[in-house]
Amino acid sequence: MIDTDSLPEGWTQTTINELCELNPKHSPVPKDDTEVSFVPMAAVSDTEGRITQPEIRRYGEVKKGYTHFADGDVIFAKITPCMENGKAASVRGMVNGVACGTTEFFVFRSRGAIDQDFLFHFLRQESFRRAARATMQSGVGQARVPKEFVLNSQLPLPPLPEQQRIVARIEELQARSQKAREELEAIQPLLVQFRQSALAAAFRGHLTAEWRELHPGSESTAALMTRLKSVGKSSQSSRATTTTIPGDYALSVGNCDLPTPASWSWVRLTEVAKLETGHTPSRKQSEYWDGEIPWVCIKDASRNHGTVIDKTLQNVTELGLANSAARLLPAGTVCLTRTANSIGYSLVLGRSMATSQDLVGWVCSEAVNPKYLMYLFIAENDALYRFAKGSTHPTVYFPEILSFHVCLPPVEEQREIVARIESCLAKIESQSKQVRGLLADLAMLEQSILATAFRGELVEQDPADEPVTVLLERIRASRNGTMKHAEQIAQPTSKLLATRYVVMVLRELKLKVARTVLETCLVLMLNDDARRSILGKKSASRAKKTKSNRTHVPSLDYLLGELVVAKILTEPKIVKNAQVFGLDIKAPTDADIAAHATALDKQRLAETLQTIEVVGEERARLQLDSISHVNYELVPG
Repeated sequence: MIDTDSLPEGWTQTTINELCELNPKHSPVPKDDTEVSFVPMAAVSDTEGRITQPEIRRYGEVKKGYTHFADGDVIFAKITPCMENGKAASVRGMVNGVACGTTEFFVFRSRGAIDQDFLFHFLRQESFRRAARATMQSGVGQARVPKEFVLNSQLPLPPLPEQQRIVARIEELQARSQKAREELEAIQPLLVQFRQSALAAAFRGHLTAEWRELHPGSESTAALMTRLKSVGKSSQSSRATTTTIPGDYALSVGNCDLPTPASWSWVRLTEVAKLETGHTPSRKQSEYWDGEIPWVCIKDASRNHGTVIDKTLQNVTELGLANSAARLLPAGTVCLTRTANSIGYSLVLGRSMATSQDLVGWVCSEAVNPKYLMYLFIAENDALYRFAKGSTHPTVYFPEILSFHVCLPPVEEQREIVARIESCLAKIESQSKQVRGLLADLAMLEQSILATAFRGELVEQDPADEPVTVLLERIRASRNGTMKHAEQIAQPTSKLLATRYVVMVLRELKLKVARTVLETCLVLMLNDDARRSILGKKSASRAKKTKSNRTHVPSLDYLLGELVVAKILTEPKIVKNAQVFGLDIKAPTDADIAAHATALDKQRLAETLQTIEVVGEERARLQLDSISHVNYELVPG
């Protein structure tokens, strides 16, 4: 609830329902073959607040089953998690000014008292989204914000000129923060590259080249292999593929025999580590689950990638283990995911655990440091996908796994490599954490700017601004059909005034248009689209029969009974061939005016004059019964 006593002078508290039309339809309705923008949810940026990549469709393809909106509207995602993520936009630059999109948008169209971008920034506030989240109602599958919440949401409203000053200041400050954000976000890819470069240097032997010179007496891998018995000669070794697929650094399928540092050697992995796999106990047997034995699945592997895991999301029982092909693997086992699109997560077991069949485990001999093998798998992530087969669900199969070869340094050097990798990764993580903190600070700053703006503290108030309550009263009167006067819609001279509003009269005008036509020297003519959308098919047909040649001045009855009056006043030479809200506006010739004046009988002209209050010598004010304001600009055609 907004404290109205704290609002600045000229502000008021009101609701979105008072200020906006929710989910309006297109008016006038485009033709089916008209190109329009199509906006799926993915086309709306959740960080920039704009529509980034709209599609182009024919209106007939998207007019049904989608949300309608247009330039000047504001869209706001109502479904989770898009709403919480900030999916909203001020609509601009749509093809032909018109768009359709996903039904998961609320569309807000200003009634004239609220600036498009002022509303957009209000909706983008984190406080507003938190309040919306609290009211979400679950539908089929996902929760959505109810329309009652947005319609009844209250907001502080300044005078329209101040809204525009606030928007300008917000966008100036946000442009600065956006530049800072872009510079910070550019750091993260550099850190990723640095991380990969450190791993590459480690497994090419570059990271410890100086160390090797200082420790020439280390036992070589070849000597160690001679001393140790092979631990692996798996009974499945005959299933190993004979194909050779080189990796990037120190892992391959088959022996690629790439050059190595002097004390390093290529060895088959099953000769220095025992290959194990896992299984999933039956889900139908409840007694197999919720036991004391940790059970590693893909989700555990992704959450603990590159670490030592001590706890899992699910546990199995001894009975579950006994009735499945899963095995209890010892602490220090190196696990690697091998299926679907989750290939390459690697971790070390911190205690005895079982795994699912989506992982393979390597129980290392003394020839292999478990963390060395884990970091090698991480470094070779791209290569692991090359080792896989299948496009939809790529999997590294056992023939390739059984043929894994690794380039091993001496055990002492493996320990040194692990220490140096972890030192590099710690520095990278420290930098990354700092960047994340600065980005979070920027987000808080932007929200602070918005909060300051909607308290009226971002820009100075101008006492010359018309209080917004005055504008709201005019709009309320217009909507309720009680407005007595339209706003200066004519001048009795050829030098005429252009305004930003269109006034659309929905009921019979009687004779009130006639005087305006004569005094402004403008003839307002309906084009074909306007006839169909405003008059309806029957009236349109009647209008066509009444006047076969549209280029001439239409009959008085046609003008006064069925025409829409546009409050667009400008010099005739400018409005020639222009279109505004379905109306053709043309500058009449002297003959047109004379012909039109002849059509006025004296009684009707007298009645018309009585309805017009002439203000001074320059301006005339029409008294209209039923008008509504539409926020359209004059666009020359």
